[in-house]
Amino acid sequence: MKKFLNIMIVLFFFVSIVSVPSCRHRHPRPRKPGPQYIWVAPHKTPKGKTVKGHWKRVGAKKKKGKVWVPGHHGPKGRWIPGHWR
Repeated sequence: MKKFLNIMIVLFFFVSIVSVPSCRHRHPRPRKPGPQYIWVAPHKTPKGKTVKGHWKRVGAKKKKGKVWVPGHHGPKGRWIPGHWR
């Protein structure tokens, strides 16, 4: 009985260690390049293209009287780079 119990304890620990997902298997975010960047989660474009997660620059230093428009996909799926308006 004692031998059976020891085997069950060892199996329990083995199964619990193997079943816990490791952080290394996930895709961690790369280091943030600077304060003007935001994380864009993985997603699909309107045309169905898969885009991996990435850091996106949201603008340079503020310009008086202007607003930063981040890069985005236009109505027809064409990429429009970020610009000041």
